[in-house]
Amino acid sequence: MSGLGGAVSTIGSQLTNQSLLGGSNGTTQGLSGVITNTGDAVTALGNGVSNGLGQIGNSSDPVGTTVQSLGGVVDDSGKAVNDLGQTVTSVGDFQGSPIQPITSTLGGAVSTVGNDVSAGSVPLTGALSTGVVKSVTQTASNVLTPVATLGQSSSGNGNLVATVSQVGGAATSGTGNIVSSVGSQLASAGGNIPGASPLTQLVGNTVQGTGGAVTTLGNGVTNGLGQSGSISNPVGVTAAGATNSVTGVGQTLAGTGQALASVGGSGPAGSLSPVTSAVGNIVTAAGTTVASVGGAGTGAVNGPLQPVTQGVSNVVNGVAGLTGTSGTGGLLGSLNGSSSSSSKSGGLSGLLGKHSL
Repeated sequence: MSGLGGAVSTIGSQLTNQSLLGGSNGTTQGLSGVITNTGDAVTALGNGVSNGLGQIGNSSDPVGTTVQSLGGVVDDSGKAVNDLGQTVTSVGDFQGSPIQPITSTLGGAVSTVGNDVSAGSVPLTGALSTGVVKSVTQTASNVLTPVATLGQSSSGNGNLVATVSQVGGAATSGTGNIVSSVGSQLASAGGNIPGASPLTQLVGNTVQGTGGAVTTLGNGVTNGLGQSGSISNPVGVTAAGATNSVTGVGQTLAGTGQALASVGGSGPAGSLSPVTSAVGNIVTAAGTTVASVGGAGTGAVNGPLQPVTQGVSNVVNGVAGLTGTSGTGGLLGSLNGSSSSSSKSGGLSGLLGKHSL
């Protein structure tokens, strides 16, 4: 795709040298700009795909890199529209032209649109690399990478159990990160609205805490079952992640209750204080109970239940060994025909690398 864009840009740059088109004049210069900038937009997109999705396995956020390239695509597209407007203007720009008022007005309007599109590329680039969008692209990358690199790893965790768990864990923790990002924005949204800050902070902190608990659960899956075949007790690690997540939910609930209890303390909402205080105390007590259950669960997983999780982990690691996607010992490794010495040539990312746009 980058090569195609470069070829288009080259054609555009040569238009002003064509005598059949009248050589270099306002019209050919405008058309040259339209074609050249269109080619540049295609090149920008191609580079984004090659440097992003084409680098799966080598990049921490390949999806984000590709998405962020859209800012350059929009910028170059806006420039092409601007040049189109200048071309329209130039068509009627000659002495005594009866259409000059029409082409000038129309061309100016088109150029204005193009300039506005280009100007919009700057905030767009910022928006695509931060906040919720960044969380979404990172989540997509975390889910896509283990799948795309399936069969490449020469380490012990190159197996179907670990890969599926990594995908599931990444999707879960990524969802939690997205929720947390939304909660953070909600918590700060009331800063410019008089009287709204306590409510937005209450809702935002609750959402953010919930997202954190989901992320903890996902990390437990990734660092536990996602490492099957490499660590001795992956089930125990995942179980501890689940109980820690329960603790996080309880702590979030307790924090919400405490915030509710103080909402009606003063100001216009003071008359609601008896209600919010009672409800807040109930929610706080419930949250404290849930957090205690989660803490007790973590203690059990790391203590009395450890032999149980270890026994299950031995079975899981055995299955992981049978579904290996690297080396010569695993069933899938044999089916793939892969070996540790050729680990970098297999998998979907190798395919993308060979056929990057």
